[in-house]
Amino acid sequence: MVRILKVWDFVEKNIFGKASLIFVFSGLFVSILEVFSRYLFRSSKPWANELAVLFFITAILFHYGLALKDGFHIRVSIILERTSKIPRGILNIIADVLGIIFCAILIKDGYRLIYEVKRLEYATEILRIPTFLPYSVLTLGFLLLLINYFIDLYKQIVTLSYPNKSFN
Repeated sequence: MVRILKVWDFVEKNIFGKASLIFVFSGLFVSILEVFSRYLFRSSKPWANELAVLFFITAILFHYGLALKDGFHIRVSIILERTSKIPRGILNIIADVLGIIFCAILIKDGYRLIYEVKRLEYATEILRIPTFLPYSVLTLGFLLLLINYFIDLYKQIVTLSYPNKSFN
């Protein structure tokens, strides 16, 4: 299992992590281009805002799983800091199960939404990008987060069962 976790860690950091970085810089580039175009040349590009938003949303969604893995996600840390190891582990397990349920619901609804907008052939307003593509990114982002919730749940259970077990 440790080998699978290392492979997933490699894939996530080297594919989705780097893709997230590329999307952030692409969004920044388009935004800066629009600022120069608008204020220096008095020529606004109507597509720039739409494209920048799509880039930033994609970057954020691709980075969700990495944020969970690195501990930069929403947890009530004031409660966790004041509890001993076993209750803290149980609270973390409860949080992971709730996260799994939340992600599963969003993935299911995201898939339904993708199916519907693809069937109706919706597209973005200016660039005419088929809207199932941004919705697919949304669903993929929550799938990545779901995988990381399962990994974190596994680690929490193993850590409670075998306190000396290491995942490094």
